[in-house]
Amino acid sequence: KEALVVQIADGRKTIKELEDKILRMLAESSGNILDDEDLINTLDSSKKTSAKTETAVKGAEETSKEIDLAREAYRPVATRGSVLYFVVADFTSVDPMYQYSLQYFKDVFTGTVKTAEKQDDLGARLQVLLTATTRSMFVTICRGLFERHKGLFAFMIAVSIARQSGRVSAAEWALLLKLAISTDGLPNRPSGDWLDERTWAFVIAADAEIPALAGLRAHIESNTNSWQHYATSEAPQTEPFPGDWEQKL
Repeated sequence: KEALVVQIADGRKTIKELEDKILRMLAESSGNILDDEDLINTLDSSKKTSAKTETAVKGAEETSKEIDLAREAYRPVATRGSVLYFVVADFTSVDPMYQYSLQYFKDVFTGTVKTAEKQDDLGARLQVLLTATTRSMFVTICRGLFERHKGLFAFMIAVSIARQSGRVSAAEWALLLKLAISTDGLPNRPSGDWLDERTWAFVIAADAEIPALAGLRAHIESNTNSWQHYATSEAPQTEPFPGDWEQKL
């Protein structure tokens, strides 16, 4: 791409220089220009050179457009790279020791792209690159993390990708980041010790602030037994949500 830009610029410069030369010779010519053999020869030579240069410039411009189209097709990979970089860069807030240069990140990322499995189909190739670059960056950075921070790093990568794709909204992320939600003046919560005040406050806030969770509070109040079974199960993360919430979420 850079070589084509230089080629196009050089070609346009050559054309401009030829035009200037012709204009100068015409201005300096005296008498009948048809009798000026040197001028006629220069015009003929300039015409041929200009035509060749113009053809080369047009060819380079077409090639440049094709490269731009191909590069645009790989924008999802570039976007993923941007998401990963800012996760890595921001992780210094967890521990100042976690600092990685942009050059190091670029070396790891481009190295992964070059060695990733080749695919003829563009869609398959993009998926390979997205998976390979994400896994490679996670594994590489984790080598320098304390064990207790690896889970947090994985979470930040996952949620950052989800936020970029729109699967996690700004309101959902803001609710998750709230350090505390007031429990003052809360409506009565369902009976039993399976649902404490702080969790109930979070449910009410989620119901009010997250459109996708509207109606959650009412459903818990009217289906207490189902939600209690879900909340107290040994592995709630593998249990289906009560009612139609499995389909909603």
